[in-house]
Amino acid sequence: MSSNYTIAKELKRVADYREICGEDPADYLNAAWMIQSFSRGRLDELYPVEGRGLLERTNEFSDEVIDTIVEVIEGKEIRALQERQGVPLTVLELIEIRGIGGKMARRLFSELGVVDLQGLRAVVVNGQISQLKGFRTKTIEKITAFLDEKGV
Repeated sequence: MSSNYTIAKELKRVADYREICGEDPADYLNAAWMIQSFSRGRLDELYPVEGRGLLERTNEFSDEVIDTIVEVIEGKEIRALQERQGVPLTVLELIEIRGIGGKMARRLFSELGVVDLQGLRAVVVNGQISQLKGFRTKTIEKITAFLDEKGV
């Protein structure tokens, strides 16, 4: 069973991945926010009774977002998280670091070829990261602290 928080968290993950891939994450971000503040109860409890119509009646969710919500509720693989445009899902690891969002993760991937935390450690150690616009000393220190904490 998936709580509304869990569903919203997965939608946020899809939004992050879409942003990393250069796609618009807005539909997924809006849906995540709406589900977190859903007042009728837990979607995973209402869905078996009301079905897909529960989500369609809101007129707020696209079919793609509804499909994703259903996949989360039913415990299926999330199709929206299948590799897109050659961007591996491991790039989502970068979002775990406070201060790194989808756009910054996309730049790390596209400009430096960083696909995971180990790759991020490599560009920190060799100094390449400091050459990217927007990666100031304080940001690099936060990244280093996170990687040290994770043992990467």
